[in-house]
Amino acid sequence: TEPITEDQTIGWFGIPLETPGVEIDGKIMGDFVKPEILLNTHSTNLRVYGELVKECDLSISQENGRNRVTARLTGLGELETGLITILGSFDLESLDITTTINELPISYFNPFLAKNTATLDGYLHGVFSIDGSFKSPIISGNGTIDNCIVEVDYLGTQYRVNGGFDVEPDAIELNGLNVDDGKGGGGFLVGTVLHDQFRDWNIDVSLSAEENPIELMNIPYSPERYFYGTGKGVGDFNVFGYEEHIVIEANIVTSEGTEFVLPMDVVSSGKWSSFIEIKGEEGNISEQIKAEEEQKTQVSLDINVEATPDSKARIVFDSDLGDEITGRCRGHLHIDLHDLERLEMFGDLEIVEGEYAFNLKNIISKKFE
Repeated sequence: TEPITEDQTIGWFGIPLETPGVEIDGKIMGDFVKPEILLNTHSTNLRVYGELVKECDLSISQENGRNRVTARLTGLGELETGLITILGSFDLESLDITTTINELPISYFNPFLAKNTATLDGYLHGVFSIDGSFKSPIISGNGTIDNCIVEVDYLGTQYRVNGGFDVEPDAIELNGLNVDDGKGGGGFLVGTVLHDQFRDWNIDVSLSAEENPIELMNIPYSPERYFYGTGKGVGDFNVFGYEEHIVIEANIVTSEGTEFVLPMDVVSSGKWSSFIEIKGEEGNISEQIKAEEEQKTQVSLDINVEATPDSKARIVFDSDLGDEITGRCRGHLHIDLHDLERLEMFGDLEIVEGEYAFNLKNIISKKFE
């Protein structure tokens, strides 16, 4: 056939699909009044919702107004892996189809995620029933997520997710997924994702990390950043929201491996005193932190952090000279990403043990405890 475009297929059955061309063969049997039609097709480099299907073999037979279909789709995504088989019947008003999925690349779903939120990889397996109609399909079944990688670029973190899920006509139920940060930390994920015909998504998912502290932040140094460092802890995390507005709430207690770095040299010398206050004769330091970084995203963060003495803090006055205070700290921090553009961290940290490496323009260099 001639190439088939997305505009054509959207008009036919509401699904954006394109292909360079389709090989077709078949036969017509029976009589003129009630013919039986058998049609076989083969296409390559098919794209559905913009995603690649390397090979597609489709057979359709029609008898008494009812169509039976078998299909085999292989080479999915840019990695050209995976297999989908389809078996069932349909007409203009109804569907009765069973679909088996093996190694479907989860990266297929990245185009549907809000920009700058996360990147997905890994594979999906499952068996699903499709009823309803082409315009309003009803899908149910169950599956597993295998070796899924979730990268949260803004926080510099990466997680591996494995486990099972159920699909209901209006929801996806996460049955308890294991989450591993690849550094000895992990948690348990449960939740529900509601939808209306795969539109108007509503998410309510919770992660519990109780025993093995999970990595929460791994933000590298940058000359423009008002804070950076690593964070690990235990606590509860909730992700909820609808469509493009997602909120992440968390209550976290930090653990060993957490280090907050506050580079005062990115702030003019006349302003650093508004961040830090030196207290008492014991050399304790209380920080009033309010820092911003621009990042256009559609995720809001609302994170409460209880810093324990297992945590470290560095206050860098001059990174070139090594003029800084380093020590263990305790206190409370609140991290917000509000207006969907600015990351702020504010609260109180008290350094309970540490040292001050003082350096005056390489003329005087001394450490104080």
